Amino acid sequence: MNLEIVNVSKKFPGTLALDNVSFSVCGGEVHALVGENGAGKSTAVKVIGGALTPDDGYISIDGMQQKFLSPRSAWHAGIHVIHQELLMFPQLTVAENIFLGTEVQWKLARRKRWEADAVDALDSLGHPVDPRKLVGELSVADRQMVEIARALIRDARILVLDEPSAVIAGEEVLVLMERIRELRDSDVAIIYISHRLEEIFAISDRVTVLKDGKHVATQATDELDHESLTVMMVGRLVKDIFPPKRKPVKHGRKALEVHDLFSPPRVMSGNLELNEGEILGLGGLAGSGRSEFAEAIFGARQIKTGTVELFGEEVTGNSPKEMISRGMGFLTEDRKTTGLMMFLDIASNISAPILERFNNRGFLDRKNEISVTEKEIDRYSIATSAPEAPVANLSGGNQQKTLFSRWSLVSRFVLILDEPTRGVDIGAKSEIYRIIHSLAETGVSILLISSELTELVELSDRVVVMREGRMTGILEQEQISEESIMRLAVGVC
Repeated sequence: MNLEIVNVSKKFPGTLALDNVSFSVCGGEVHALVGENGAGKSTAVKVIGGALTPDDGYISIDGMQQKFLSPRSAWHAGIHVIHQELLMFPQLTVAENIFLGTEVQWKLARRKRWEADAVDALDSLGHPVDPRKLVGELSVADRQMVEIARALIRDARILVLDEPSAVIAGEEVLVLMERIRELRDSDVAIIYISHRLEEIFAISDRVTVLKDGKHVATQATDELDHESLTVMMVGRLVKDIFPPKRKPVKHGRKALEVHDLFSPPRVMSGNLELNEGEILGLGGLAGSGRSEFAEAIFGARQIKTGTVELFGEEVTGNSPKEMISRGMGFLTEDRKTTGLMMFLDIASNISAPILERFNNRGFLDRKNEISVTEKEIDRYSIATSAPEAPVANLSGGNQQKTLFSRWSLVSRFVLILDEPTRGVDIGAKSEIYRIIHSLAETGVSILLISSELTELVELSDRVVVMREGRMTGILEQEQISEESIMRLAVGVC
């Protein structure tokens, strides 16, 4: 089955999201769609998936012009879109989410068949999940794999994957890549969107680049390299994306110390020391306990035993409120669910942890809040029309910079960053890397969790690695490499 996008344009108030864009994807091909945030990728995906109707142009399948009035009509035509923001029902089970919409009657016998088929689909992805478990109880990585399993069950002939590896890492990514290759070999047409260039070169046959809503180029992947693709996307070389490597940090005061932290079921034993002004990387595969370890430090997860110390003083009865009052911030891995308040504006999101600063006799001093936000927008180059603009309208990169702005106002001493560049483009990544460096230069101690090994190597002064809830080693500057991190992550000596 072949899909063609022909001269498609789509306008929104004040924005031409797609401007006469054309490209095609053939059965048996993985076609990468790349570009910065705001390039038009998500709009193109929504047009292909029937969520948006183009103002001009059309979609054709096997030479037949199509008009999709809804995602369901696109689905009936054989198109399945897995969006970056997962569309699932947290109150339903894994099996129910996978099969929802395919059956009218939910009889007991049919439910048992669903559960068996769900197990088979998830096992084929190398990611077993209990089919009777509620989706709302799953990790982000588990939910992503359930979404992919749903597409496999429905026998999609055109599969669109929008940042499918954003919440998984290590072996899970390799299994996903292998499954995508199998789908390609079975003549499925696949559109693959990712900000991770190494994945683009590993999996795709052709690449289409969009920039500012326009088609820049479509080219065979084997005719490109990282440098040429990056230049087409953002106009800069890869070597210019990361800031210059920092000089080794002199070991001064210990800002954060964690001793024998036990927070079941994911954290068995956690120890680390974070020096003032240091960037300490925390690596490990998905499920290693990295995020749970950080949550326990911040007080968002119960600690059974162990201690957390800030500048030598043990924190007792720790909670997020207590840690914020002590100058610690935490930028979580899922900005849409546990980070931003999507129904509020930019100003309200930035001021959320420090509302007492805007307290005027029991009322919110909105004028002062707006004034502070305007300065933060300038400081972090957040692309928006006004502080009162909805945060939901920002691109992924600008939403992430909004969170950096929030936590920079809080984090006088320690800032935990969990996947700080997840789901943002190369240009926004470069800005975020420089923000991280500048915060560390002011003396803020940073615990950096990332699934992208290049980030850990290029940004970290030291790297601690976790595996199965335990620390497996620590790498000093001269020891830090992608290979050394991965060896500790998988338990290879």
